[in-house]
Amino acid sequence: MKQIKLGSVQAQIMSVLWEKKEATAKDITDALSEHEPVSLSTVQTLLRQLERKQVVRHVAKGRTFYFEPAIEPNQSVENSMDRVLNRFYGGSVVGFVAQFLKNERISQEELDELKKLIEAQEKKEGSR
Repeated sequence: MKQIKLGSVQAQIMSVLWEKKEATAKDITDALSEHEPVSLSTVQTLLRQLERKQVVRHVAKGRTFYFEPAIEPNQSVENSMDRVLNRFYGGSVVGFVAQFLKNERISQEELDELKKLIEAQEKKEGSR
């Protein structure tokens, strides 16, 4: 799979599209502006960039373009996580998780889920 590099606002646009499945540039601008103001022209520029990266496509309905994701969320998330791990933690998953556990509140349900994921990984590694 090719590396997909997304800037922070591009990633936010993708989050909106994954949630809504389809949205106009105005819809996306409105959704993003709930957290921090962003201009319609900025969103339009970023959507063109995302189309060039082939992670977004559009469909014309009348004179309005509706944008939709062309990739699944995990394709982008995995690549973003690789960059974070390599840049800040030297590729160490342990370093990342340790830092996260020290600084975040984690519910018992989340801890149980982490344990299940670790156990599943151990079984997978043991079967190789």
